[in-house]
Amino acid sequence: MRLRQIHEHESRYSLPALLDVGWLLARGWSRRMVDRFAGTADAVAANPRAPGRPMRLFLKSRIEEIEGTEEFINARTATDQRRKFAKNRHTSGKGQSEIVHPKGNPRE
Repeated sequence: MRLRQIHEHESRYSLPALLDVGWLLARGWSRRMVDRFAGTADAVAANPRAPGRPMRLFLKSRIEEIEGTEEFINARTATDQRRKFAKNRHTSGKGQSEIVHPKGNPRE
């Protein structure tokens, strides 16, 4: 598929449904999964938050097709497990006991 540059004057309603990397991350993708499964962007557009760094856009239909593959589902499951483990590891000590400074609160 040929990479397409989207211009500001084009109506978003005249374009096919496109998702940027932020939407993919919100759908549970990791950045590594974006590179591995989605690969090259279907289109690019000017990034309003970071001029000079174009947004990579992917066809929603292609993303949905990728999300239905067994390989993607397995990768997503593994990523979710790693995230859960990292979160539990990071928060496992909270609430059990607080660290007390030997001289009391140093800011008092």
